[in-house]
Amino acid sequence: MKLPIAVLIAVVISEVTCGAATPTFNKDIAPILYQNCAICHRPGEVAPFSLLTYQDAAKRARLIATVTERRYMPPWKAEPGYGTFANERRLTDAQIALLQEWAEAGAPEGDSTEKPVPPLFADGWQGGKPDRVLTLASKYALPADGPDQFRCFVLPLNLDQDVYVGSVEFRPDNRRIVHHALVFVDLNGTARRRAASANGSYSCFGGPGVPGVGLIGGWTPGSIPLARSDDFSRPIPRGADVVVQIHYHPSGKPELD
Repeated sequence: MKLPIAVLIAVVISEVTCGAATPTFNKDIAPILYQNCAICHRPGEVAPFSLLTYQDAAKRARLIATVTERRYMPPWKAEPGYGTFANERRLTDAQIALLQEWAEAGAPEGDSTEKPVPPLFADGWQGGKPDRVLTLASKYALPADGPDQFRCFVLPLNLDQDVYVGSVEFRPDNRRIVHHALVFVDLNGTARRRAASANGSYSCFGGPGVPGVGLIGGWTPGSIPLARSDDFSRPIPRGADVVVQIHYHPSGKPELD
């Protein structure tokens, strides 16, 4: 009776060992990075390096494992368990474990036929061609160092009639220094008076700092503008201004935005 038992144990152990395949970039890791990281970690975007290729990711495998284990990356602050969010980028425990195993195994590349097609990103406006484009009257000069700056810019709409806004998209000119932006509508011209001109700006923190404003949009690195919908829009009356609060952080050299 001892021999059959020994054989049975050996077979079970062998099957368990063979079933634990080492994760590879092409099969297991690339889908995670493409879905959750590539929006920022690609050429021309705000992240300091790309993660689109095996070579890009493999040399940073341990860094990726560390920052994802700590949930520092991808930067998603909302607590789980309170519903779902549009464009959510929260890694599951299983995905984090795969990244850990991949790094510990030496970041193998795997079979090239299992690699997914890299994601495609739209050039220019992410939400489609806009009906109206507002730009700063002049570039803002940020010094090389010093504290972060919060600046509110007044952008006149010059509307001759009331309109409805269905979507707002903010596009930073200099992504090296723009941390985030909030877009407001000023209904009574108080921001314009504070800026001392129709196209002026002023220092602000925690919002425009004037009454009678409402939030209509915002931007953070990697964010996707909400799609237009016939079921939702925001009324903007004639005479209103747009106020954009931009959070700047110095880069170590003088910059313009």
